[in-house]
Amino acid sequence: MWTHWRAQFPGIGKATAARMHSLGIHTGADLKQWSERQLVERFGKVGHFYYKVTRGEDDRPVNPDRLRQSIGVEQSFVEDLLSLEAMGIELEKLAHKIKLRSDQHQQVGQTLTLKIKYSNYRQITRSRTVSKGLQNATEIFSLAKELLLTHLEDRKTVRLLGITISKLEDILSKARYEQLCLIQ
Repeated sequence: MWTHWRAQFPGIGKATAARMHSLGIHTGADLKQWSERQLVERFGKVGHFYYKVTRGEDDRPVNPDRLRQSIGVEQSFVEDLLSLEAMGIELEKLAHKIKLRSDQHQQVGQTLTLKIKYSNYRQITRSRTVSKGLQNATEIFSLAKELLLTHLEDRKTVRLLGITISKLEDILSKARYEQLCLIQ
């Protein structure tokens, strides 16, 4: 049950979730019933945060210039995918979308992660890291399809596929580095 809390409220681990449960706090609605003073008395300074977060208040500064860690796309399907052929077609579309986003951000990634969600909502992710950044949609698709074929469970239908690239590097700085290496 504590993982549910972690997903909704950052900073709440097993011990805090157990304390909250012992106080009858099991949902965000339960937490919202407490005054800020009561929360601070029970949880210390972090009580101010709990009070605000249950009311949708967050005054931490937004940093739009933080470094991007990954580029990803995923697609849920109205009807579950039944065949490898259909999954391949969808993976190829996702690979092209990743390439477009990669170009927009002028970055390539060395690690590709494939996300598969089955019709029973069970989800797996599998990753592979390559020696150089994935440069084009064909490379992205090929690696994603290889992961799919290796890890797809027999006779399972798929409701969602996703591809993420990470371990990003700027295309321009990579090109400069390679140029310097050629000159030496």
